[in-house]
Amino acid sequence: MESNFEELDAVKIVAVRGASTRALLLQLRTPPYLYVQRASKCRSRETILDMIIGTPSLDPHYVHTEEEEGLWVRTVDYTPKRSIGQCLSYLLKISNTKTGDDMNDLFKKLAEFHLAAYPPVIQQISLQKGAPFASSQVLVPIVDAPPEKKVNFELMFQVNQLLQTSKLIGETLDSRFYHLLQPDVTPHEQAKLVLERLGKRVGPCWDPVKEIQEELGNMKETLSSPRSVSIKLASGMTWVRRVLVTPTKVYCTGPEVDTSNRVTRQFASHSDRFMRMSFVDENLEPLSSVALSVPRRGGAQDGVDAERSLLYNRVLKTLKEGIVIGDHKFEFLAFSSSQLREHSVWMFASYAQLTATMIRAWMGDFLTIRNVAKCAARMGQCFSSSKPTLEVPEQEVEQIPDIEREDEFGMSKYCFSDGIGKISKEFAKEVAKRLQMEVVPSAFQIRYGGYKGVVAVDPHSDFKISLRPSMRKFASKHVGLDILASSRFLPSYLNRQIILLLSTLGIEDSVFEQMQHRMVSELNDMLKDGDVARDMLQINHAGEMHTRLIDMLAAGYQPQTEPFVKMLLEAFRASQLVDLRKRSRILEPKGRVLMGCLDETKSLSYGEIFLQVTPALGRRKGLRDGLETFDSYPIGSAANQNIAYVVTGWVIVAKNPCLHPGDIRKLKAVDGPGLRHMVDCLVFPQKGHRPHPNECSGSDLDGDLYFVSWDEDLIPLNTDEPMDYTSPGAMTLDHHVTIEEIQEFFVKYMVTDSLGVISNAHVVNADIEPAMARSTACQELAKLVSLAVDFPKTGVPAIIPQNLRPTKYPDFMEKGDKETYKSERVLGKLFRQVKDASLEKLPCEIPREDIERAFDPVMVITGYEEFIDMAKFHKNEYDRKLIGLMNQYGIETEAEAVSGYMLNLARQYVKRREDVVERIRDAVRSLINEARQRFDENADDMVDDDIYAKASAWYHVTYHPEHIKVSATGRREVHLISFPWVIYNVLLQIKKAGGRPC
Repeated sequence: MESNFEELDAVKIVAVRGASTRALLLQLRTPPYLYVQRASKCRSRETILDMIIGTPSLDPHYVHTEEEEGLWVRTVDYTPKRSIGQCLSYLLKISNTKTGDDMNDLFKKLAEFHLAAYPPVIQQISLQKGAPFASSQVLVPIVDAPPEKKVNFELMFQVNQLLQTSKLIGETLDSRFYHLLQPDVTPHEQAKLVLERLGKRVGPCWDPVKEIQEELGNMKETLSSPRSVSIKLASGMTWVRRVLVTPTKVYCTGPEVDTSNRVTRQFASHSDRFMRMSFVDENLEPLSSVALSVPRRGGAQDGVDAERSLLYNRVLKTLKEGIVIGDHKFEFLAFSSSQLREHSVWMFASYAQLTATMIRAWMGDFLTIRNVAKCAARMGQCFSSSKPTLEVPEQEVEQIPDIEREDEFGMSKYCFSDGIGKISKEFAKEVAKRLQMEVVPSAFQIRYGGYKGVVAVDPHSDFKISLRPSMRKFASKHVGLDILASSRFLPSYLNRQIILLLSTLGIEDSVFEQMQHRMVSELNDMLKDGDVARDMLQINHAGEMHTRLIDMLAAGYQPQTEPFVKMLLEAFRASQLVDLRKRSRILEPKGRVLMGCLDETKSLSYGEIFLQVTPALGRRKGLRDGLETFDSYPIGSAANQNIAYVVTGWVIVAKNPCLHPGDIRKLKAVDGPGLRHMVDCLVFPQKGHRPHPNECSGSDLDGDLYFVSWDEDLIPLNTDEPMDYTSPGAMTLDHHVTIEEIQEFFVKYMVTDSLGVISNAHVVNADIEPAMARSTACQELAKLVSLAVDFPKTGVPAIIPQNLRPTKYPDFMEKGDKETYKSERVLGKLFRQVKDASLEKLPCEIPREDIERAFDPVMVITGYEEFIDMAKFHKNEYDRKLIGLMNQYGIETEAEAVSGYMLNLARQYVKRREDVVERIRDAVRSLINEARQRFDENADDMVDDDIYAKASAWYHVTYHPEHIKVSATGRREVHLISFPWVIYNVLLQIKKAGGRPC
């Protein structure tokens, strides 16, 4: 049994009544890691088992050799009643040899970490035998209402959520408790809200019946209708519940905001029957592949042939048997490729009218796919987050051939059009209109039936869409066109991999150091100069909140005087500095990240690309994109006209992940009059012996994004030959793929999931080897990364040999628990340049005096008093929901939540950080839209003066001193200030007009 120090919540010294010795009471945040020692090989299975876990069976893989005796293996809860998964308190008997001085020293140190009182006081406690309360002895702790008590699934999910986070105690959940949750006793919305309020408790609720009755009584006394913290979701969004399965217990979490997909939209009326299940470790961080297999002496333990631990069996058994919560029995449905990387799957609670099997049949025909990995990937295709647009009947779809050509040696056949088709100009306008886009993109990443990939605008096409065989993955009758992404302006950043490769190719360290220095300088200046802030935001443009800030800065608000502007800029700056330290993510103004497309005009030759981009509008020297030296052309409609620049000359192109020096391609950007309708995308030729996308890390054109830069300082004199990215042959079965085989493939992926390990090993070897990324070790690791990336499609694992595993790490990787050395290469220099500048935390709240000082009398409009009461109500609703969102994801400050730049999240979101951040941004957008709708209520019946007065009231209840609450103790309660800025456009009209808008 092992627990990390940071998992300690409190330590007390106690005397147990009836016992002669003292003990330490350890209270943990999460269950400990459990291990079992390999026993003597002469024991029988039952004897070994009796010794280890006392249950009647042992996995047959547990046959081992004499040399492996004594090794420790991760295991599951070995107590008969699965007590470890249901208990976070442990008594540790104190040896009689320990002196009072020993205890004093221990508690003095613990007190420094706020884990114990000092000097220690011995507390008397009694031990009582507990009674089991979980409805299952496999997945604990899950409770269910007695058969005679019919409790709604949503409420049972909440009850289990509270139980698993120690807000409710299992032994107190008796029939009286469940009686209160029945719909004929307590209306559903009231019961839901009461349980939400219990979740806000700091400690456990020891008498839930009493507290629920008191809460219900308070509701009746105040005559207030129940108001949940649930946000009214914007179109295309949905709520999804999640269950986390650890080696010893489970956690019900959510629901979380998620972008809908084809399946959840089709079966929206059954939304409460969909759930995501993720497999994580006890600390809620990713479950290591090491934990799923049995170690061997003197060698690695990962790989398909490694012995499996009992944790492996637990994951597989859970997938096969599902999980029961309330009256819903969830069973395995499928998983997308991104879910596979997160060790997560979709589950569905089948019932007579709709089962998981029926849903898969509706998705498409997968019977012809005889490879397990491909079959799983094709099913997962239907679960890609997307937005529905228009239906396209089959007769309006053109089938066009792929463009294939053999390489210069006749050894390999390449598909130059892999994953890309066409869309007519008129239909692209219709799709953009349906998505409420102001500008029609040049390309869309799509899902259509069993097709996936990109369709790029073709001005000459008579068909709505034109699709190629390489885009068809399975047969489906679905004719709706779903959009995943579109071509658009995206800023470009260097990262550790690109910097390593460019350094290997001869770019001087000083180039990167100067780029980083300029970026840090601009980030510092933006807090003092509104013009600098505008430039930084424009070149980093990342959605609605950036637009809001840019407009506020243009209206004269300054970070020194407006706390809302200041807190958002601080969040942006802190996030950028953390990314510099942890990822060497350096802004490259003379570059973009663009969707790859194909030259359908055949005008580009091998070695050429067409690159036309919209400007970033940065005016300061350090932020200029250099586009003014190229020719510009008008784009867009007459009503929404813009300009774009055609870049010409040498550029570099790369696709992440990139580990081989040949992944950096040096290409010639040329003008192509027949391609000028292609804006903010990267157009590759269809000529040559090998596709340029394939040369870039083995990529294609099905939606991959490419880094491109025209910065002369980053273009090397010479480049290396690209690596061969030919995938290994996938194994073909002699039968239809079964769901059981897909489930086993999922766990096999978890065992062989070594992409992160291999990538880290590449960074270390590139840092220490004289040849850097050209070294033999790095070349071998680059091939392994390619294998690991393709595993979800091929099923062929990447196994890193022991000799390539690092034994020590450079300082810039910040591996505090490993042996570390000072890196003298470029990444080490960059790291130390910003190590002390980055922030890990922002101020939790804004000082009262700053808010009071920021109150602008110009914003006081005659008649605002009439709207004050409703403004208070809506602010309270907005604040409650925003705080609920922050609590759900472990966001510490309003600035992080509203800006979308999260410095820290709860640890269960570490692995899927990018995905979770996008969900939080979606949730905040939905909350802002909801508040905006509240403001617009009855707007058609109001004159402009009333609208301005109403906006003034929203501003007043946020900024005026009389509305900044002070508690009985004299301390100000947390006061959020983002509320009025959901109607920033109205407030800016008042500001610009000096308080009297016309």
